[in-house]
Amino acid sequence: SSTNSLTSVIPGVTVTLKKADVADPEEATINLSKDTSSTVSKVKTFVTAFNEIMTLISENSKFDSDTYEGGVFFGDSVVQQIESQIGDMVFTQVEGLSTKYNNLAALGLSYGDDSKLELDDSVLTKALSEDSAAVAAVFKATGKGSNDSITYVSNTSKTVASGTSNY
Repeated sequence: SSTNSLTSVIPGVTVTLKKADVADPEEATINLSKDTSSTVSKVKTFVTAFNEIMTLISENSKFDSDTYEGGVFFGDSVVQQIESQIGDMVFTQVEGLSTKYNNLAALGLSYGDDSKLELDDSVLTKALSEDSAAVAAVFKATGKGSNDSITYVSNTSKTVASGTSNY
């Protein structure tokens, strides 16, 4: 490397080499820790975006009985279906996850009195400390081949789990 920084040794970590001594090399210890607060912050950003989408749909689905005007989404069954599906995803188990952290509700997300999505930081923090890989799996598309020769790469909206039966 032309610099003393190594960026591809450990994913997400930059290692800066300070000095070298070929005759008498020194040992160094690298301590890494999870950045739980950053993860909680990103989930809060997700909650905010979720609430903004739901508010946009709600505000544009209203009917004004004084002016007899409806919002652009008023009576639109497709938008109503999207709203329902988005709302249901909080409590729906993610396909293929068998841990206790298998949906957003298990991570501390719930609906408040005002029908807005809320996050209980303490529940998410506990989940991250107990099983951060399971928490990550709730938020990302993952997959596993039926044998070691098949590698999961990505998915689309049409991708479905095949279950345990063969084709």
